[in-house]
Amino acid sequence: MKPLITIFLAVLLALGSVNAYGLSPSDIKIAARQASVQPSFIIPVIKAYFTTPLEAELKQTPEELKEELEKLMDKRIAEAIKQATEDANESKHLTTLTTIESYGVQSKSRTEIALGAICPKWVEFPEKVLVVSKIAKKDISAWEKEYEKDVLAISETTGVSPSKATEMLKKLAAEGYQVTQTTVEPEAEVVLLHFSGWDDSYPSTLKWEVRVDGGPNLIRGYDPRGILIVQPIPEDENNDIKRVYVKAGYFDLKEQYKPKTPLEDQLAKDKENLEDQIKELEKELKKADKKEKEKRDITNATMYDVMVGYVTLESFYVKSAASGVYLGNMKVSKEMSGFSYASFHSISSEYKGVVLTNSHVAAMLYSNELYVSKDKEAMWIVLPAYGFIRYTQDSDSLGSPADLLAIDGTLVDSYDNDCAILVTSPIPGYEKYAARLGDSDKVTEGLEVVCVGSPMMIQKQLTEGIVSNTSYSILKSPLADAWLAEGMSRRSFEWAMASSFWVDTTQGAGGSSGSPVVALEGSQAGKVIALRNMGIVSRQAIATPMAIQKPDPTYLCDRLENGPIRLVLPKHWKVVFEGFDYKKAVFNASLEAFTGKTETMESIMQSGSKQDIAGLNGAVPINKIKQYLTERGLDIEKFGASTISGRYWQR
Repeated sequence: MKPLITIFLAVLLALGSVNAYGLSPSDIKIAARQASVQPSFIIPVIKAYFTTPLEAELKQTPEELKEELEKLMDKRIAEAIKQATEDANESKHLTTLTTIESYGVQSKSRTEIALGAICPKWVEFPEKVLVVSKIAKKDISAWEKEYEKDVLAISETTGVSPSKATEMLKKLAAEGYQVTQTTVEPEAEVVLLHFSGWDDSYPSTLKWEVRVDGGPNLIRGYDPRGILIVQPIPEDENNDIKRVYVKAGYFDLKEQYKPKTPLEDQLAKDKENLEDQIKELEKELKKADKKEKEKRDITNATMYDVMVGYVTLESFYVKSAASGVYLGNMKVSKEMSGFSYASFHSISSEYKGVVLTNSHVAAMLYSNELYVSKDKEAMWIVLPAYGFIRYTQDSDSLGSPADLLAIDGTLVDSYDNDCAILVTSPIPGYEKYAARLGDSDKVTEGLEVVCVGSPMMIQKQLTEGIVSNTSYSILKSPLADAWLAEGMSRRSFEWAMASSFWVDTTQGAGGSSGSPVVALEGSQAGKVIALRNMGIVSRQAIATPMAIQKPDPTYLCDRLENGPIRLVLPKHWKVVFEGFDYKKAVFNASLEAFTGKTETMESIMQSGSKQDIAGLNGAVPINKIKQYLTERGLDIEKFGASTISGRYWQR
């Protein structure tokens, strides 16, 4: 029996069972790499900068600037007129008929139904409609003379030659139709044939109806002005014309032309508004000429500045990534949900894959950030990201969609402990590779550990080292005086306090946040004992920009209200990115195009909470994270962790 038990345990260990104790160091390294995942983000970014460089603008006199703006206004109006001319040559109506049904129509005439009374006023009605009546099929070849009037009727209605009309008449007669331009007999079945292609193909049948109380179809003719000729509509007991049911059709306007606005009036209003704005600008220029010119500030720019071309906008996506650790699949209860500000997906599975990462990593899914160049000539509005999880280094470049886990409407996201839970689509069979959470209180300095991260987006990079300190805050360093003197925020303070676990498993900068620290020996061998969140920052991570585009300023200003760019665009950023799908974006932008000649990524996106820490990596002890997850209602035993001790609840 004992050999069987031994074999059974060996199989469990090989499959990554809950109790990883007894695995060799090489097995632990393999398991750590399997459990390491890469949260990946596509971040929308809007760049705003002054169109004319400051040096060039300073050389301009107020009169020159006024003349430049007037030329810009004339150019915009000329472009609008040109566009209006192009639009005028294009059909504004749809090419297919829109069906309309109306019950209880009361006509002023007993023998006519005016469709214009029940259709939108901008519609067009089909013109080349031939009225025919159903008869027995016949061959008219031998009696062509008798049908000269019918040939003439077809020719006049459809605009074809008599010879072509004769061919069309033969087809109609062969199908059992008689052409008429006069009111037919009451018992005859009348059919309306619509010729839309003007070739010799057979016309389409208009299934139009006019009925009283479900009776026979009363239509007997058609006027291209949109008038149906009908049999006399009966009167009721009060000698009033009875209400009828009408089914007909019309050519509707294309959506872009609804509602119809006189284009010339609109252009005149636009020109008048621009002229008024230029007059206001002249006043401001005169004021500015009387005093020393103040340095301009992009944060004060408005959407009006965009409209007149004073400020240029660019929209693009930035691809970024970090690290995380896969904890297995979890059945989602009714109080749990996923959250993502920019979400376009819905993770509907009853089970969800669970990933532990840093709070400052997960914040990319919901935070809006504004970065301004030091000379205040440009600013970058960094918007909430689309999130994904990559399980392997050879997977799709995005991976599975990811959201932040929310319980009872509140995110499982703690910046005090710099941890957060992401949820993603579960992968069948991957549960066996899930990491298990250990007990950081049982870890001592000098313990051998490994760390698996994704520096510079290079996934599953494993480094080995030791635990340097299990309880030390960077704020205890004398260097902290400078940080505190500069006014460290509470969030930065808590982040630094939480990062009390130190290892020398060096991970490169950019993408290593959220890397699991796994014990190689001791009672916690094979388990996650800390979550890395601080490291060497010799150079700030450089995110890669993709597919820069310049939105049309006129279109944007027509859609958005005026106001400061820094306030209007974060609220309406999806308008800026309309038709710009991140999935089709390609890497076509240089770093210089993204940052500007006078800036570097480091100076733009440098955060006050990131510091150079030579030779060491800070991490959050796993027990801090376990305590937080327990308080938020997660069953940590599901993740191979023991329940937190009773003394925790006495604090």
